[in-house]
Amino acid sequence: MRVSQEILSVSVVAQSICSNISCWELPQCISQSTLGGRNGSNACRIIALVLARVFQNCDFPIPIVGNYLSQQWIKLICIAIEAGNMWYDDFRWSLQSRLLSVEEAAEILQGMYDIVVNEPIPVQLCDEHVPSTLPSQFQMSIQKEQNIALFIINDKTSLFIFDTSTLVYILTPTAMVKVVP
Repeated sequence: MRVSQEILSVSVVAQSICSNISCWELPQCISQSTLGGRNGSNACRIIALVLARVFQNCDFPIPIVGNYLSQQWIKLICIAIEAGNMWYDDFRWSLQSRLLSVEEAAEILQGMYDIVVNEPIPVQLCDEHVPSTLPSQFQMSIQKEQNIALFIINDKTSLFIFDTSTLVYILTPTAMVKVVP
């Protein structure tokens, strides 16, 4: 897959959300629905799993708060979008639903990647049962050394990549990256 020089020449400046949180919002031309001249896409779960797989298997640097988003990151996101859209298009005719679950997306990628998807669990931002809250689930994942989590929020796929000190949040439909150290 080749990413055009025009796309790779895009500079994405960090927007400061607060003193230690940065957000890089990629231009509309770098989204799953528009990249490569597309007019729509439902491949967000596949794209998120491709990105997750790259982070699990490569020593990929986490963006630095306050800096431009590196060309390496932009290229990775574009390649994941192109690959995810291609695989989605290849399987779309056999899909029961246009919006895939994470498990269905993993099944499509099974021949290319060894992906393990744990049982889905309902998660709340706030709940009196603390283990079912998002912060608690992140903490448990860190303790189990599972550094990738996908959440479906309002039908949009949110990919979280974290270690003991940094959280990277990628919203795949719009290609937005946030880093919280």
